[in-house]
Amino acid sequence: MNLHDFVLDLDDVAVLESPSAVEARHKPTGTTAVVPIDPDDFEYGDRFAYQQARGKAIRQLRSVVTDKLAGNIDRERGYLMPQPARLTLPRLVELCGDHNRPALQRIMDEHGGTFQAAPGSSHNHQAWPGGYWDHVTEVMNLTVAFYSLLNAMRRLPYPLWEALEVGFCHDLEKPWRFD
Repeated sequence: MNLHDFVLDLDDVAVLESPSAVEARHKPTGTTAVVPIDPDDFEYGDRFAYQQARGKAIRQLRSVVTDKLAGNIDRERGYLMPQPARLTLPRLVELCGDHNRPALQRIMDEHGGTFQAAPGSSHNHQAWPGGYWDHVTEVMNLTVAFYSLLNAMRRLPYPLWEALEVGFCHDLEKPWRFD
């Protein structure tokens, strides 16, 4: 499984606008998603309405393309909305940038046992032994999901791997705080 299973590259998407719809087309697969626009709701050229429809079309397209690439299309009912993949922490670290990935993997190798034993907090979320590992895994999986959604609405000024690195490091002191 690679990064393109989760993030639709906007360079691979063509968006066509008309008075009645916005169509997003995934160039590599030829897959399309169309969002109808009710002309009674706004005047032609209303940028806000088109931006909303564009974001919705791209989100729908991402779902269809993800299913198509994963072979998860139900021919009887049309396409299925994909369930977000839940990746393991080591797999999420593999998606981090080339520059910092070796350091993050070394931290996991040297302190993985501590991470898997430490609570995620003293009494709030993931307060059980191993909760720290669960917390970082959850944060990084949510980062993948949110990045894909937000980047479909407008191109984010940073790559996914940078957001994943922040997710990994955001509570790095916690395993030793609760000793």
